[in-house]
Amino acid sequence: MTDLLNSALCIPDAVMRYGDCGEIGSEFLVLWPLTKSILPGSLQKRILRAEKNKFDSFDRNWALLFLFQGWDNIKDITIPEFVNKKILIDSETEEYILYGELKGMVKRVANGLADLGLRRGHVVAILLTNTIYYPVMFLAIVSLGAIVTAMNPHSCKDEIENQLRMVGATFIITAAQYVGKVKDFGLELILHGDLRGHNELAEIPYTSFSFLLDGDSTDFSEVQVLQNDTAAYIFSFGSSGTTKAVTLTHRNFIALQAAMNKYEEDARDPATEDMPFHELISLVPLPLFHIYGICTVAGLQLRWGCTNVVLKHFDFVGMLQAIEKFRCTSIPAVPPIIVALAKQPIVEKFDLSSLKMIGCGGASLPKCVLEDFRARFSGIRFSQGYGMTETASVICASKHTSSVPAAPYGSVGYLIPNIEAKIIEVGTGKPLPPHEEGELCIRGPQIMKGYANDPEATAATIDADGWLHTGDLAYFSENGALFILDRVRELIRYKTFQVAPAEIEKVLLQHPDIADAVVVPVPDVEAGQLPVACVVLHSRGVLTEMDITSFVGKEVAPHKKIRGVLFLDSIPRGVSGKIHRRQLARRAAENMRGKS
Repeated sequence: MTDLLNSALCIPDAVMRYGDCGEIGSEFLVLWPLTKSILPGSLQKRILRAEKNKFDSFDRNWALLFLFQGWDNIKDITIPEFVNKKILIDSETEEYILYGELKGMVKRVANGLADLGLRRGHVVAILLTNTIYYPVMFLAIVSLGAIVTAMNPHSCKDEIENQLRMVGATFIITAAQYVGKVKDFGLELILHGDLRGHNELAEIPYTSFSFLLDGDSTDFSEVQVLQNDTAAYIFSFGSSGTTKAVTLTHRNFIALQAAMNKYEEDARDPATEDMPFHELISLVPLPLFHIYGICTVAGLQLRWGCTNVVLKHFDFVGMLQAIEKFRCTSIPAVPPIIVALAKQPIVEKFDLSSLKMIGCGGASLPKCVLEDFRARFSGIRFSQGYGMTETASVICASKHTSSVPAAPYGSVGYLIPNIEAKIIEVGTGKPLPPHEEGELCIRGPQIMKGYANDPEATAATIDADGWLHTGDLAYFSENGALFILDRVRELIRYKTFQVAPAEIEKVLLQHPDIADAVVVPVPDVEAGQLPVACVVLHSRGVLTEMDITSFVGKEVAPHKKIRGVLFLDSIPRGVSGKIHRRQLARRAAENMRGKS
């Protein structure tokens, strides 16, 4: 395996690739993480049969074997060291699931769901906040060949109804407090959590999730699942504001696990103090209904054997308390968490010395924030990544070790195995060489099947050659480091110029009195659009609009100067850290009209 610096080659057709990562085929996707010499004989036979048949389908046992074969390729899980390992812990109640009992739980829940009539191709909605049982639910459903649709429980009833109809859900797993949002939709209802005191449930037929957990733990019955079968519908909320159900297959999830397993192995440095994966204690502040959360926990970290400390609801102080209490060593994070860790004074009140590594994804992170973070946490290994719901999470990541080149500041790292990428000129589609900015396009086995019941949106996103057009403005360096600049659709058209909001935002965040900032377009008759800054200050009143416009004006070209400022208490963001720019643009426009 060539090192990452030389493997992200600049190929004549302007396509970037990871390098010597093997054939993109079903044999690779299934067999890559498995080392035959240390597997039981029966599993070796299954592998040989898979090679012969190219492994176009697998039964439920095999799907679970792929997940549960981890780290050293898992010693027999009857060994007490692993049987008694806490793999999922509730940060509030300290309730936990042991590694040795996880697979049995998945079996029991799967068999209970099958008894309720769940079959291959049926859709099950999970409408819950975080729980240590979320991965159990997810794995039980997909092991039956059924489909998970993960939903935000804080959505309003109309949004939930629209999403349920979009994917054709017939089952739902939720909590008693959300029953009012779903009781009228004729779904098979499964309730998780404490049901005491909810008298309204007396008139509603339901099955308790605890009943499924206490059920039959016999082996799975045979169900054939093709790798191209749908495993999950995950909702994506684009800059257009339209909700789409991203269709992800079993192949997508397997490809992600295989690629990240290989990438992480290559990036680890045995000469340093890198902790073995199965010794990591990972805090989980991410919502598990989001692609980042579910792929990190139900896929990668369970497979690696990490202990996962799950926050039911995100609260920054609660997160700090959990790190200190459970001596967490790693965090999969999003930019707002990194910003808070870098800037909030309360961080100094907690003992976070156990932290060894933090990964950040979900949205771009300004260079100045990363510098502030590194100044406060100089001993923590930081990696930044890039991915989308449409790519089954991460497709690009950075690792800072002696065996892997440090990704340059501002980049999101290098492509992971089996991913291809190219930069094209916006408008013409012409492939561009390194250091030229254009739209990022991705191709590989992690790319979604499409948007559910939306062929037009699918065709507009994935072209005839299989390239997914991300809508992100980006460029590659000559050694393959990827830099994400902005959303193509978010470029501000000021007169004859195109202005990238991220460039001005980076300038704003360099001011010591500015805690957070976003730049949005406001319509203008003469200029077309004006750049306007939405700003959160550390202390109200320390800066005026003139102070801010003057500060930015000294650092940017004339056409990039901001033409107004909207002061806010906070920047509205989604669960992945993505900014609600359309909402801010409306508020900024109203603010500008009020001044005229």
